[in-house]
Amino acid sequence: MAGGSIYDLRRNLGHHSVAFTAQVYGHLSQDHRVKESDRLSGLFNAPESAKVLIFTPEAARAPAAR
Repeated sequence: MAGGSIYDLRRNLGHHSVAFTAQVYGHLSQDHRVKESDRLSGLFNAPESAKVLIFTPEAARAPAAR
């Protein structure tokens, strides 16, 4: 939460996978993850024509439109 990488944390702790590290320590700060997401979103400028697609479980089950 101090700006380090979860990949480096995994290596430093000797965990076998990033998924395990995230499972063990990921609950520590939900607020931190929201702030980090907001910080990262400010680094990328999407073009005006960019389209946001909203994923819903219902849409994933629906057959593809042709």
